[in-house]
Amino acid sequence: NTRGCIYLLQNQLEISRRDCEWALREFEELEEERGVGLACIALGNNFRLQGSFAGNGKEQYNAATEFYSKSEEFLRRAIGIFSDQIQEPLRLWEAYNELGCLMREWGIALQRQTQEPFATDKFEEAIRTHEQALEVARRYGLLFQEADTCDDLAYVWSARGDLVVAQQWLDQVFALVPATYVLKNEQGFQDAPASGDAHWLI
Repeated sequence: NTRGCIYLLQNQLEISRRDCEWALREFEELEEERGVGLACIALGNNFRLQGSFAGNGKEQYNAATEFYSKSEEFLRRAIGIFSDQIQEPLRLWEAYNELGCLMREWGIALQRQTQEPFATDKFEEAIRTHEQALEVARRYGLLFQEADTCDDLAYVWSARGDLVVAQQWLDQVFALVPATYVLKNEQGFQDAPASGDAHWLI
C-alpha cells in the first residue's frame, strides 16, 4: 500500500491502483481493519485523480463519473473504519478531507457539463464534508490539517463563484500558517524552514 501511495504521488495511477488493490485484498484476508482503511483512502484518492484527468467531453465525463463513484465508495468505507473501529484522528481527518476534495472535483466536472443544479449539490456536500474534517482537526489539535482544510474550503467557495467567502477561508489559512512560510514583498521568505516541511504544500 505504501508503494502504491508513492506511485500515486508520481501520478502513475494504474500502477498505484494495482498495488493498493493488492494490499486491500491482503488486509481483508487478514481481517486487518486499519490496513483496510489505509488502502481505502489510497484507492479513494487514486480514483478521484483518475476522474479529474478524464477530460471535459460528454464521454469523458461519463468515465469520470464512474471513477468518482468508486472513489466515494472507498472513502466512505474508510470513514466508517476510522470513525467506529480504529481510533486514529489523522486518518479520519484524511478520509473526510479527501471526500470533500472528491465532491469539489465532481462539482467542477458537472459545471463543465452545464449541470449547475447538480454541481451545486456536490459543492454543498464538499463543504459539509470539509467541515467534518475541520471539526476533527480542531478537536485533536491537528494544526497543519486545519490549515489544509481551510485552504480546501476556500477552493470550493471559489469554484462556486463566491470569492468573498473564499477569501474569508484564506484569511484563516494565513492565520494558521507560521509567518516564516509567508512570502513578503521584496524580502522573500524570512528564516524559511527546510523544504520538506508540510506547510510548503499549502
